[in-house]
Amino acid sequence: MEEKQRSDMLKIIAILSMLMDHIGYTFFPQFIIFRIIGRIAFPVFAYQIAKGYSHTSNTRNYMIRIWIFAAISQAPFSLLFQTSTLNVLVTLGTALIALDLYKKKHYILLLLPLAASYFIPMDYSIFGPLMVLAFYILRDKPWLSLVAQIVLIAGIVQVYHWPTQYYAVLGAILVIFLPVQYFKVRLPKYFFYWFYPVHLTILYLLRLAF
Repeated sequence: MEEKQRSDMLKIIAILSMLMDHIGYTFFPQFIIFRIIGRIAFPVFAYQIAKGYSHTSNTRNYMIRIWIFAAISQAPFSLLFQTSTLNVLVTLGTALIALDLYKKKHYILLLLPLAASYFIPMDYSIFGPLMVLAFYILRDKPWLSLVAQIVLIAGIVQVYHWPTQYYAVLGAILVIFLPVQYFKVRLPKYFFYWFYPVHLTILYLLRLAF
């Protein structure tokens, strides 16, 4: 129960962080603070995917769920950000495939989803699946896990020349070291899955309206 409450608290933090990021991108691009806050989100989502994979009783259904909502989310994502890049759920779905191949010791096949994330334009590129893999592989080594995340975040900064991404380290610290929280926080099972495409759609419609 406590672990579930911690997981839901992390999801709320990530959702609020992502929402601030997208509001800032859409309506207040001149205020960098929105993008800084938004950098917390992805490490939390990456951690949750690694954690969810560790605890799921049905990997196949978990993957199907991610990919269904990735497909639902693509249109509003493309419209809001005016991009052909694939949305973050595609990145997380690719990471899930990589995790499953790693666990089954199909190390050669593991190169396929990693290559796909590198060559196919998607959020966080190959760094997204690598962050998820690092959280999973080093799940019992918190300090080493943090070092791995810092290295990967630095890689994103170097490749994409986006220094703001360094603030993602805060998200990594949060998920690795946040103690079990004491608030009674419970989220519906599919809350995040629906929140992602719905909030993108609402922001896009608001931008059209104003």
